[in-house]
This record gives sequence, structure tokens and C-alpha cells, in this order.
Amino acid sequence: VSGSITNKQSLSNLFKDVDYVFHLAAIISIGKNSKENIFKVNIEGTKNVIELCEQYSIKKLIHFSSVHALEQNKQSSKIDENTPLANNKAFIYDQSKAEAERLIIEAVDRGLNAIILNPTSVVGPDDYVPSLVGQMILKLSSNKLPFIIKGGYNWVDVRDIIETAINALEKGRSGERYLLSGEWKSLNEVAHFITKEAGSKPPIIIPLFLARIGLPFIKIYSWLSKKDPLYTNEALSIVSQPSVQIVNSKAKKELGFRNRPAKESFIDAYNWFKQNNYTN
Repeated sequence: VSGSITNKQSLSNLFKDVDYVFHLAAIISIGKNSKENIFKVNIEGTKNVIELCEQYSIKKLIHFSSVHALEQNKQSSKIDENTPLANNKAFIYDQSKAEAERLIIEAVDRGLNAIILNPTSVVGPDDYVPSLVGQMILKLSSNKLPFIIKGGYNWVDVRDIIETAINALEKGRSGERYLLSGEWKSLNEVAHFITKEAGSKPPIIIPLFLARIGLPFIKIYSWLSKKDPLYTNEALSIVSQPSVQIVNSKAKKELGFRNRPAKESFIDAYNWFKQNNYTN
């Protein structure tokens, strides 16, 4: 049975005779999708899910948000569950995830049993699409990513998220938010993990200002070649932020969350791609 997150009627049959709902459907964007499309899927889609959960008296909704739903304040040294939601000055994706969380909390106030999970950047095996991170891994392993910038991000394993989401069915407290963060690793470290495992050539590290100078040319090439850009302004802003402590102690204490080393996650992801012929 399938349906569209933006078509409430098409989803109706999915909610019949169901006790628990995991809501993951969303557009993860770093500048490649329109505001209208992102809001339609991430906000209106969440509204549809909430209304159907209420209509069919679902026992519990596990809503997958993102750490980007929270304010990314460069002056702050940490992000935790008390960090304010992103405002209308944030990137469009961040705004959409923040507004979706507001809808969840409003539904909780009406009586819906729902919790919110906020992972950082997800990596790991079984990446069928593949994801944006998966695409980066494939490019690194095949010498198709000639350079990277001096920056990094917080990476969390998909398997650890799944285990925690299952635990949340029983242990998660309604109306609560749980941050699922892993390890901060630089893009250079990530590239080293993959190129060493794949036997490919390490990319050249370039400073942020050069990457920004190259943005117009990247956009033109992307438009002419009909291919996704190597990077966007949003992507540069995300990975160029300083390493901020994203506190996961609440998820560890209440949901049994554990985060394995990022190196293990990246290598397992690459080997899954290799075993499933994505690297050929």
C-alpha cells in the first residue's frame, strides 16, 4: 500500500488497523528544492499525518525531525532540547522542520501521544536512494569529488537511530524532543575514511572563501549538465560552522541511545555500496 504525503486521502488506508506511526517522509534540502515544494512536503505532509493519527486514534506517533529544526546560533557552544526552534531567518529547510515540530506540539496539546526525534546527519548501510551523504561517499570512492572544504559536521549512524526509535515506542515521553547526535568529524577525516577503504585519491582541501567564489560557476555547470551541484551556499554554511556540542544525554538516559564511531558508520556505508554494485 502506498500513498503521497501531500495527499491526505491517499494515505488514509495506511492508517487503518495501525497502532504506531513512524513519520520520516520529508524533503531533505540544502538549497536544491523550491520553498513551495519543501513546505508542502515537510509542513503540509506532517499536518496530514497528524490529522490521520487523530482520526484513527493511533497509540503513538514517532516524528522524525532534524537538529536543523533548532536555532543554529554561532554564538552558542551547544545545542540541546531547550534550544529554541529555528526562526524565519533560517534556511528554508530549517524553517520547514521547525514548523512541523510546532504542529506536533499543538497536536500533543490536543491529546495526541507523539514524540520528536532530532538526528544530525545520518550515515550508514542500506542507503538505497542514495542520500546526500551516500552520494558524497560514492563520489569520494570513485574520484569524482576533486576537492572538499575545510569544515565538518556531526554524523550519526542510521542503525543507532532505528534502535532508538523502536525503544521510543515504549520509553519515549509524549511531547518530548530527543537529540540523536553522533561524532563531529571534519570532511577531510571523512574523505580519509572512504579513500583509504576504496583505494581512491584523496581530494584537495580548499578554503571556504575559494569555495564561495566558485559558487556561481558551480550553479552554471549544474544547470548546463542537468546534474546536482557539487555544493550549495547552504551546504557551505552548514559544514563551515564550528564544532558545536549537540547534547544527546537525554536520549541516552531515556531511550537507550548509543552512537557508534563515525568511522565505522562511513566504512560500513561504503562497503554496503560496494557489495550492492553501486561503485561499479
